[in-house]
Amino acid sequence: MKICHMTSVHTPFDTRIFHKECKSLIKAGYDVHLITRHDRDETIDGITIHAVPAYASKIRRMISATHAVYKKAVEDTYDVYHFHDPELIPFGLLLKMKGKKVIYDVHEDYPVYFRYKEAFPSALRMPLSWIIGIIERYSAGRFDAAVTVTPTIYERFTSLNENTVLVRNFPFPDKYSFVDTAESREPKPDAVVYVGSLTLDRGVKEMVQAVGLARKSHPVRLILAGDFGSESHKQIITNMPEFSSVDYRGHTSHEKTTSLFEQARVGMVLCHPHPHYQRAYPTKLFEYMSAGIPVIASNFPMWRAIVEDAGCGLTVDPMNPEEIAEAVTYLLSNPLEAEKMGKLGKVAAQKKYNWKSEESVLLDIYKKITSK
Repeated sequence: MKICHMTSVHTPFDTRIFHKECKSLIKAGYDVHLITRHDRDETIDGITIHAVPAYASKIRRMISATHAVYKKAVEDTYDVYHFHDPELIPFGLLLKMKGKKVIYDVHEDYPVYFRYKEAFPSALRMPLSWIIGIIERYSAGRFDAAVTVTPTIYERFTSLNENTVLVRNFPFPDKYSFVDTAESREPKPDAVVYVGSLTLDRGVKEMVQAVGLARKSHPVRLILAGDFGSESHKQIITNMPEFSSVDYRGHTSHEKTTSLFEQARVGMVLCHPHPHYQRAYPTKLFEYMSAGIPVIASNFPMWRAIVEDAGCGLTVDPMNPEEIAEAVTYLLSNPLEAEKMGKLGKVAAQKKYNWKSEESVLLDIYKKITSK
């Protein structure tokens, strides 16, 4: 059975799309194709990548790239079309008009997401939020299934499409199995790590400030990896006096991320208290847990419940660098307790927060819609 995943936004090797969903479908015996912005057509790990141009301009991407993705999608015949961006909703509807089976993968609670998205001018955020809400309400029930990533999105879509499933972004259970915190291993340096989007609303500024404060009692450094949200964000962060305490690694691949976790004693995920973050599962949190390192996370009710239930770290006010610094200092000053938290987090990740159970939900919805 031939499957086509479509995205005009995400990179070719996006963790959710490529490494989780596409690879799970390959393992289940499907012929998987991925249309995405890339510099060439190629086949990797059995997944056939069909390249479309990448555009720096958001407007150009929303217009030209989406048309390019759709044009590429209709060049061949597929049994299921699975798209990942709200910009592709009109083309998903066109595919339905052609009698195709179509899945909408909803990565964000977009009406809330656009309301706070810093990349858009503030005057456009509310209109975009309102428009995407109307579009999703109109279109969701017309697709064969909706795949959602958080309970909040799932609850919203269940009233719109009876074939709505929740497929959370939990890591693979064995991805970090080589990471070892045993006493026989050489002690890790005093370092904390964050890998991800380097935007202000994800707390990068507060992380840098906190590490600068924590250095008053510990020679701690912050291992930072990822892409800055914009050139202005990069200038703000790199011009901070505390940036001298940062070990910036730039963009890192999916595979190399694991080695960064080996080099740190604490992982941080400190998104600002915007509603779309408070209602979302923090993928990075579960990756730290899988790696066996304690976490410092934003004290949102849903995040705090996960951390406290697993006993895997501390939660703090993400807007308070002093409170973050205290948490960093505490974990570095109490290595045995921090190691225990890391081990508890790893157990919770292996038993509860892993991709294995999510994979079965994804495969089940494919079986359901293709058997009709």
